[in-house]
Amino acid sequence: PTIAEFASQTVRNEISRMYQSVEITGSIARLSDPSIPYEEKAAIMDALCGKHGWLYYIIRDVEGKDLSLAESEFNELHHSRALSGETTISDVEWNDYFEVFIIFISVPLWEDGIVGGTVAGSITVVLDGMEMSDIMTDLAIGKNGNAFILNGEGACIAHTDDNMVFNFVNPIETFETTGKWRQLAYMCQEMLKGNTGVGPYNIDGESRLMAYLPVEVNEWSIGISIPYSEFLTEVWLSIIITVISVFIMLSVVIIIAKKIGNSLAAPITVCIKRMQKLAEGDLSTPVEEVKTNKETLLLADATKMIVEQVNRIIKDIDYLLSEMSSGNFCAESRIGDHAYVGDFSQILKFIKMVNVNLTQTLREINVGSSQVESGAVQMAESAQSLAEGATEQAGSIQV
Repeated sequence: PTIAEFASQTVRNEISRMYQSVEITGSIARLSDPSIPYEEKAAIMDALCGKHGWLYYIIRDVEGKDLSLAESEFNELHHSRALSGETTISDVEWNDYFEVFIIFISVPLWEDGIVGGTVAGSITVVLDGMEMSDIMTDLAIGKNGNAFILNGEGACIAHTDDNMVFNFVNPIETFETTGKWRQLAYMCQEMLKGNTGVGPYNIDGESRLMAYLPVEVNEWSIGISIPYSEFLTEVWLSIIITVISVFIMLSVVIIIAKKIGNSLAAPITVCIKRMQKLAEGDLSTPVEEVKTNKETLLLADATKMIVEQVNRIIKDIDYLLSEMSSGNFCAESRIGDHAYVGDFSQILKFIKMVNVNLTQTLREINVGSSQVESGAVQMAESAQSLAEGATEQAGSIQV
């Protein structure tokens, strides 16, 4: 279960943080130097205790002797594991001397402060055991949620309810002796086996749901529980929040989509209408100005350029044909041949060919008419000569 995984990881992170602060102490060269008086070493440790909030400390040599020469009751197992280079943490337990629950962490004391080198002894630091319960309080879910840690024997060593720790409550033993908490005891047995799971249980008339997971430190397991009623409330609240969030997101998306759609559709509509007018022969109506994003602005500019270019060419063709109809076959394009790009160049080419052919035809007609005129003059002269000859001949006859 995700919640239990998060809780287990949080506990491991907190323990790792505790480890690191103590392990740094084991790498202080002056603490492993046999020539340094214990009083000087004690001063170093006292300063560290004040800094980190440790309750007490024990410095031991390789043989396990407490350098303070005081009697020590702490577990020798942790000292021996420290000599092998391990860092260990104890279960939460009651201490009569400090009259509080404590945990202690043992780390190797490295010779000359060289980590991974030769072990010169061990350092054991005593911490307030209720720090673990404080972590549980932070991990509890909801108003009435609980979080707890069981040791390898099934006893609560950390709990959001401090009384569960003060009274050394063991749910499995409680069920065996009183018959209470059967479902809880079953899940606690699963926790001792190192299993992961989630399930319901009833305690003091209240139905609860619990998720559990190994902590992977010593033989600890962590459980996170919450009342069913509160769980369902949280679920429904989450569903309602999710639905509202989705509705808001969809509304925002729709508004944005409409805005974007309108910004795209408006200039396209302008271009379509202008092209329709162009198809209907309207060359004079200007293209409306478009202020929008880059792509549609390019479309509008391209439409404007098409309309203006076609308008220029049509007007120029009109000018050329008008001049030719007036007899001016020397007229040139007012926009220049370079304006007739692409297939438009063929139009100008054919207009020039028509111009040339008409000019040639008119020249030929002019030459033909000149020849006819010359022949008519000659015929007139011949007729006149003939008339004069006839007159003369008639005069001769009369004489």
